[in-house]
Amino acid sequence: MKGESFYKSTKMTNTKKGLPAGGQGGFLELIVLVIVVLLIMKYMGLTVSEVVDWFKDFFGSVLR
Repeated sequence: MKGESFYKSTKMTNTKKGLPAGGQGGFLELIVLVIVVLLIMKYMGLTVSEVVDWFKDFFGSVLR
């Protein structure tokens, strides 16, 4: 701590390149992904229940 300012010693750092300090990059990516998926669903005219049913049918047939 000797020779460092208070700001430098308490500043949060992130080792991953391009992510904000504090590890919020994953959360923001998740929000963007959800928004993109919802926009694609709206464009294709799909509902959430149709997508859930498709996943149930898909994994049901794959796991048999």
